[in-house]
Order: sequence, then C-alpha cells, then structure tokens
Amino acid sequence: MKRARQSILSCIYAHNCWGGIESWLKEMIHSFEDADWSTSLAVARGKRRIDVESFARSFGATDVKEIDDRTGIHEGRIAATTALLRRVKADVAVPLNQAHLARADGRAKREGAVMRLV
Repeated sequence: MKRARQSILSCIYAHNCWGGIESWLKEMIHSFEDADWSTSLAVARGKRRIDVESFARSFGATDVKEIDDRTGIHEGRIAATTALLRRVKADVAVPLNQAHLARADGRAKREGAVMRLV
C-alpha cells in the first residue's frame, strides 16, 4: 500500500530574499519536492518593505500562502497564522523567524489539528 503524500509548510517573513536562512529554505523546499512531499511556502506580509510576490518568485515556489501580519500587534499575527494553519492542514510546519507560529499551532491543536511543529 502506498503511503499518503506528506505535506510541509514553511513560514517565513518576506523582507529579505538573500541570506543564510533563505538559502537553506530554498534548498530544503526543493529537496522535499524531490522526495515527493507537497510543499507550501507561507510568507508574512507586514505593513511596509514587504514584497511577497518577489520573495516567492526568488524561491521558485509554486504553492505560496500569505500570512497577513499588517495588524502590527501580537494577537493579530497569531490570529492570522492560526487561520492559515486551519486552511492548509499541513502535516509539518517549519517556522523561520515566525515566533507566532508556535502559539498558532497550540490553538490549532486545541481544535484537533495533528500537525507537527519543527
């Protein structure tokens, strides 16, 4: 019996496309795709200096989600990230400089989510 395809969601800010974390993430996304994982990239959109589209293009990502971080407050970021987790229902989530994902993961798990947080 063939195992169900696993999914991974990587969550990151969008203000910087070229750095160590970004290079690692680009390589990781493509490695998971090569291993037949379903990959999604969630990019946080803030109030300024954020270009989600350019960031996604630089990664060559095909499935890009947006986290609306424009509220500028802690609770707004958690709520936006929780809403994303409810929609995506990934098997694994990887927060990269996205501390709000841990709180959002806790809320989603109280509602029955089974995602693993890396």
